[in-house]
Amino acid sequence: MKSTSYCQTIYTQATKYSIGNEPMKRTTRSILEELNSIHRTTDNEALIQSTGNNLIESSINLLNRITDSYDADTAAELERRFINSIRSGDPRKFKRGVDKIVESRKSDDS
Repeated sequence: MKSTSYCQTIYTQATKYSIGNEPMKRTTRSILEELNSIHRTTDNEALIQSTGNNLIESSINLLNRITDSYDADTAAELERRFINSIRSGDPRKFKRGVDKIVESRKSDDS
């Protein structure tokens, strides 16, 4: 029976993955890489539908909260700014409106 040492076994396993005289490095993938690859293979239409549905539901909840939290004029102004922010792709428009309301409330409380 032929006996092999531990070093010979390691060498044999390392040379199994080689190109010419250069050993190849064995690549491993992290869990995040695996999840990202799964994400890429999913149906793009389903992803768009799901994300759109979540955004619409969140927007409705936000608008309801604005209506409950502010008077009618302020709520209408914030709703207008919110929709314009989405149309223009500029979230700063909505933020400026909210900041303006916060500042006016601070000055009213003083």
